[in-house]
Amino acid sequence: MEFLHNWQQGERYRLLLDLVQDGILVHDGEWIVLANASAVQLAGATSRSQVVGLPIDTILSPPYLKTVERQLLDFVSAETIAPPLRDTLRRLDGSELAVEVQTVAFMDGPRFSAHVVIRDITDRLATEHRARETDEQTQALRRRDPMTPLTGSVAHEVNNAAAS
Repeated sequence: MEFLHNWQQGERYRLLLDLVQDGILVHDGEWIVLANASAVQLAGATSRSQVVGLPIDTILSPPYLKTVERQLLDFVSAETIAPPLRDTLRRLDGSELAVEVQTVAFMDGPRFSAHVVIRDITDRLATEHRARETDEQTQALRRRDPMTPLTGSVAHEVNNAAAS
Protein backbone atom coordinates (compact mmCIF):
# COMPACT_ATOMS: atom_id res chain seq x y z
CA MET A 1 0.00 0.00 0.00
CA GLU A 2 1.60 3.24 -1.18
CA PHE A 3 0.06 5.28 1.61
CA LEU A 4 1.62 3.17 4.34
CA HIS A 5 4.97 3.18 2.56
CA ASN A 6 4.92 6.99 2.33
CA TRP A 7 4.09 7.32 6.02
CA GLN A 8 6.80 4.88 7.01
CA GLN A 9 9.26 6.92 4.96
CA GLY A 10 8.16 10.12 6.71
CA GLU A 11 9.85 9.79 10.10
CA ARG A 12 8.94 13.39 10.92
CA TYR A 13 5.22 12.62 10.49
CA ARG A 14 5.50 9.62 12.81
CA LEU A 15 7.16 11.81 15.43
CA LEU A 16 4.47 14.45 14.99
CA LEU A 17 1.70 11.85 15.33
CA ASP A 18 3.30 10.52 18.49
CA LEU A 19 3.13 13.98 20.08
CA VAL A 20 -0.66 14.07 19.75
CA GLN A 21 -2.47 13.07 22.94
CA ASP A 22 -5.49 11.73 21.06
CA GLY A 23 -5.24 8.31 19.50
CA ILE A 24 -4.79 8.31 15.73
CA LEU A 25 -5.47 5.23 13.63
CA VAL A 26 -5.59 4.67 9.91
CA HIS A 27 -7.54 1.71 8.59
CA ASP A 28 -8.48 0.51 5.15
CA GLY A 29 -12.05 -0.34 6.04
CA GLU A 30 -10.96 -3.63 7.48
CA TRP A 31 -7.41 -3.57 8.91
CA ILE A 32 -5.53 -1.06 11.06
CA VAL A 33 -2.51 0.05 9.04
CA LEU A 34 -1.15 2.81 11.29
CA ALA A 35 -1.40 3.70 14.99
CA ASN A 36 0.23 6.52 16.93
CA ALA A 37 1.59 6.07 20.46
CA SER A 38 -1.64 7.36 22.07
CA ALA A 39 -3.77 4.88 20.08
CA VAL A 40 -1.47 2.07 21.21
CA GLN A 41 -1.90 3.21 24.83
CA LEU A 42 -5.69 3.60 24.50
CA ALA A 43 -5.89 0.07 23.09
CA GLY A 44 -4.03 -1.20 26.13
CA ALA A 45 -1.12 -2.41 24.02
CA THR A 46 2.58 -1.99 24.70
CA SER A 47 3.74 -1.76 21.08
CA ARG A 48 2.43 -0.73 17.67
CA SER A 49 2.82 -4.27 16.40
CA GLN A 50 0.05 -5.35 18.77
CA VAL A 51 -2.38 -2.90 17.10
CA VAL A 52 -1.27 -2.55 13.47
CA GLY A 53 -2.69 -5.44 11.47
CA LEU A 54 -5.72 -5.97 13.73
CA PRO A 55 -9.19 -5.86 12.20
CA ILE A 56 -10.66 -2.43 13.02
CA ASP A 57 -13.73 -4.05 14.58
CA THR A 58 -11.45 -5.56 17.24
CA ILE A 59 -11.30 -2.23 19.01
CA LEU A 60 -14.11 -0.08 17.57
CA SER A 61 -17.75 -1.07 17.71
CA PRO A 62 -20.42 -1.47 15.05
CA PRO A 63 -21.97 2.03 15.50
CA TYR A 64 -18.68 3.60 14.45
CA LEU A 65 -18.18 1.15 11.63
CA LYS A 66 -21.73 1.72 10.31
CA THR A 67 -21.10 5.48 10.28
CA VAL A 68 -17.91 5.00 8.26
CA GLU A 69 -19.74 2.65 5.91
CA ARG A 70 -22.43 5.31 5.34
CA GLN A 71 -19.66 7.82 4.69
CA LEU A 72 -18.18 5.56 2.06
CA LEU A 73 -21.50 5.06 0.34
CA ASP A 74 -21.98 8.83 0.26
CA PHE A 75 -18.34 9.43 -0.66
CA VAL A 76 -18.38 12.22 -3.19
CA SER A 77 -15.16 14.08 -2.59
CA ALA A 78 -11.90 13.49 -0.81
CA GLU A 79 -11.51 14.50 2.78
CA THR A 80 -15.09 14.01 3.90
CA ILE A 81 -15.11 14.62 7.65
CA ALA A 82 -17.62 12.71 9.73
CA PRO A 83 -19.09 14.47 12.77
CA PRO A 84 -17.70 13.19 16.06
CA LEU A 85 -19.61 10.38 17.71
CA ARG A 86 -19.43 8.67 21.04
CA ASP A 87 -18.33 5.09 20.93
CA THR A 88 -16.78 2.41 23.07
CA LEU A 89 -13.21 1.36 22.47
CA ARG A 90 -12.54 -2.26 23.33
CA ARG A 91 -9.07 -2.58 24.80
CA LEU A 92 -6.96 -5.65 24.16
CA ASP A 93 -7.55 -6.87 27.74
CA GLY A 94 -11.33 -6.80 27.13
CA SER A 95 -12.01 -3.67 29.18
CA GLU A 96 -13.88 -0.80 27.55
CA LEU A 97 -13.24 2.90 27.35
CA ALA A 98 -15.70 5.70 26.52
CA VAL A 99 -14.33 7.57 23.52
CA GLU A 100 -15.29 10.17 20.96
CA VAL A 101 -14.34 9.19 17.43
CA GLN A 102 -13.95 11.44 14.42
CA THR A 103 -13.08 10.14 10.97
CA VAL A 104 -11.84 11.57 7.73
CA ALA A 105 -12.25 9.32 4.70
CA PHE A 106 -9.56 9.43 2.01
CA MET A 107 -8.81 7.69 -1.22
CA ASP A 108 -5.19 6.54 -1.28
CA GLY A 109 -4.79 5.74 -4.94
CA PRO A 110 -7.48 3.20 -5.74
CA ARG A 111 -8.04 2.25 -2.09
CA PHE A 112 -10.11 3.78 0.65
CA SER A 113 -8.61 4.62 4.02
CA ALA A 114 -10.13 6.14 7.11
CA HIS A 115 -8.03 8.37 9.32
CA VAL A 116 -9.47 8.18 12.81
CA VAL A 117 -8.96 10.44 15.82
CA ILE A 118 -9.94 8.81 19.10
CA ARG A 119 -10.36 10.89 22.26
CA ASP A 120 -10.79 9.33 25.69
CA ILE A 121 -13.85 11.05 27.20
CA THR A 122 -13.96 9.13 30.47
CA ASP A 123 -13.08 12.22 32.55
CA ARG A 124 -15.50 14.44 30.64
CA LEU A 125 -18.35 11.95 31.17
CA ALA A 126 -17.52 11.69 34.88
CA THR A 127 -17.56 15.50 35.18
CA GLU A 128 -20.91 15.68 33.34
CA HIS A 129 -22.29 12.97 35.64
CA ARG A 130 -21.15 14.84 38.79
CA ALA A 131 -22.68 18.08 37.48
CA ARG A 132 -26.00 16.32 36.82
CA GLU A 133 -25.95 14.77 40.31
CA THR A 134 -25.24 18.16 41.91
CA ASP A 135 -28.04 19.77 39.91
CA GLU A 136 -30.45 16.98 40.88
CA GLN A 137 -29.51 17.35 44.56
CA THR A 138 -30.03 21.11 44.39
CA GLN A 139 -33.42 20.64 42.73
CA ALA A 140 -34.39 18.03 45.35
CA LEU A 141 -33.50 20.42 48.18
CA ARG A 142 -35.55 23.18 46.59
CA ARG A 143 -38.55 20.87 46.18
CA ARG A 144 -38.24 19.64 49.76
CA ASP A 145 -38.03 23.09 51.38
CA PRO A 146 -39.29 25.83 49.07
CA MET A 147 -39.40 28.30 51.98
CA THR A 148 -35.66 28.20 52.71
CA PRO A 149 -34.75 31.24 50.57
CA LEU A 150 -37.73 33.18 51.94
CA THR A 151 -36.94 32.20 55.56
CA GLY A 152 -33.35 33.38 55.16
CA SER A 153 -34.50 36.65 53.64
CA VAL A 154 -37.01 37.32 56.45
CA ALA A 155 -34.39 36.52 59.11
CA HIS A 156 -31.97 38.93 57.44
CA GLU A 157 -34.61 41.72 57.44
CA VAL A 158 -35.44 41.09 61.12
CA ASN A 159 -31.75 41.25 62.06
CA ASN A 160 -31.31 44.49 60.11
CA ALA A 161 -34.39 46.04 61.77
CA ALA A 162 -33.17 45.00 65.24
CA ALA A 163 -29.73 46.51 64.59
CA SER A 164 -31.22 49.92 63.67
